[in-house]
Amino acid sequence: MALNRQLIEYLKGVATYNKAIVAICLLPVAFMFIYIWAFGVNVPYMDEWNEHYRVSLFLQGKHTLIGLFDQHNEHRPATQRVALILLGALTSYNTKVEMMFTQWAMVLALLVLYVEFKKIFDSKAYLILFIPVPYIIFSLRQNENILWAHQSCVYYSVIFGLLTCHFMSKINSAGAKYNALLQYCFGAVSAAAASFSLLSGLLAWPAGFFQILISDCKKGIKAVMLFLWSVMGTIVVLLYFHDYHKPPHHPGLDSFFKYPAEGIIYFIYLVGNTLFTGSFASFITGVFIVAATGLLLIFANRGFLRKYSFWIASLCYFSATLVLIAIGRASLTFHYVIPVRYITFGIAIPICLYVIYLGITSENISNKLYNLSITIFIALSAFMLSSIVNSFDEGYGAGKTTKMQRERVAYYLYTYMSQPDKSLELMHLVPAQVREWAADLQKRKFSVFKQPYLPPISELKALPIETYCSGILNSQLMNNITSQVVIEDKHNIMRVEGWAVDNMEKDIAGGVYIKIDDMLFPALYGLYRPDVGNHLKSHAYVNSGYEAEIPVSLIDKGIHNLSIVVLTKDRKHYYKPTYNVAINRV
Repeated sequence: MALNRQLIEYLKGVATYNKAIVAICLLPVAFMFIYIWAFGVNVPYMDEWNEHYRVSLFLQGKHTLIGLFDQHNEHRPATQRVALILLGALTSYNTKVEMMFTQWAMVLALLVLYVEFKKIFDSKAYLILFIPVPYIIFSLRQNENILWAHQSCVYYSVIFGLLTCHFMSKINSAGAKYNALLQYCFGAVSAAAASFSLLSGLLAWPAGFFQILISDCKKGIKAVMLFLWSVMGTIVVLLYFHDYHKPPHHPGLDSFFKYPAEGIIYFIYLVGNTLFTGSFASFITGVFIVAATGLLLIFANRGFLRKYSFWIASLCYFSATLVLIAIGRASLTFHYVIPVRYITFGIAIPICLYVIYLGITSENISNKLYNLSITIFIALSAFMLSSIVNSFDEGYGAGKTTKMQRERVAYYLYTYMSQPDKSLELMHLVPAQVREWAADLQKRKFSVFKQPYLPPISELKALPIETYCSGILNSQLMNNITSQVVIEDKHNIMRVEGWAVDNMEKDIAGGVYIKIDDMLFPALYGLYRPDVGNHLKSHAYVNSGYEAEIPVSLIDKGIHNLSIVVLTKDRKHYYKPTYNVAINRV
């Protein structure tokens, strides 16, 4: 017990720096919003296309309440769709705003965790030990979910699952019957919202049932609460599976019985993946977390279960979520590579264990159990700290890659009328469907059409000088072209690529137009060109590449003049067009 007393004395001394500790706890929240601002791109991506029409229908007054519960894969994400319609109508379907809104929901999750933490550790001395929690909750390892607005349904299942456990844990502490009833109703609403976020959200009902069961309510009241909770949960489940059909491209739940060993191992990888990427690290971490969870049975008694009601219920909720994923994906494992999007489903598991074992180490228990719990707590803290350190590097690298990919998608979407079908296929849809939905977005000035991709030349001032620029037309260096370039129908696509910089500002340009006579085609600008940075001896120029593919069918037959128009970085001026290449479409 000496170590326990020494720790408490040390924490009391540190508690004098509480303002600094609060600031440290809020840093990951700030990092998250800076991360979205830096790497988020406002463009529909993959599954978001299947949902965007709801905003359009809503604005036309054609959307029905029943339509919110339509099945998507295994889920009925009505909660997400309500948020999507409201945000879409208010922000012209800006997916970057949706990413921000989702993280505000996680700020609420952090507040819930803090409130529950204070219930166990009411002394300010323990605040410093809360520091790892926000860094795990806002881990940048979740980059795929953070930078993909469609994944808000995952975060909604997390926050409403936590809220369910939070409200149900307050039944014991509610001072009046009215207050207890209010918490009970809030818990039921949260469980329903979680259920209609993702399939795994249905697990909020058994989590709440467990909390009522271990509560110290009177037997008669408890029986009524359990009955009503069961009835409500059953109704939600029946509504959920009414007219349900298994997605044809997803494996059935029976795959686990065909591959039980693979499913169990996959579950261990899923658990470990909440903290680490990489098969070895995630497996070792998974084994440790599963073992630490199982060892909690040593401490299980009514007093322990009531004290840690929220944390145990949350631990079961998120663990069961990963079990469902493992059951459903048992036959799809490939060297146990875990998609990044699964991290968020179990992100609260190490946090719950961390708080529970911290609580155990602060209690007066037998030396043997104390030594075991302090060992687990220290090891878990080390795992979490390592994960936090690694998350910044992982998140930064993935964020840059994601931004480059989504900016390309946004460019193809904005210029869809002049893009070949093979470019539109990058959106994982049939090109004809992309053109139809893009026309609707353009008509409403939604998404990328809210403002011009590049400002119109007519609004800019011309500079009488050229800038540093290089161009390649259909694999021919434009500097070396001395005669007409013949463009035939069989070429199908005319490709122009190269690099351009703002020479006056000694920085990247504000954009590039490909000019053919009086027609202007925006180019995709900002491509990675480290060779340009080396050549011009400045790191500022490494993202100075551009490219454009122009369908030959958009160019009339005859002779035309092609040039490159480079915008200044502030997009208020443009340089004198570079190159004047004659092209002859025959």
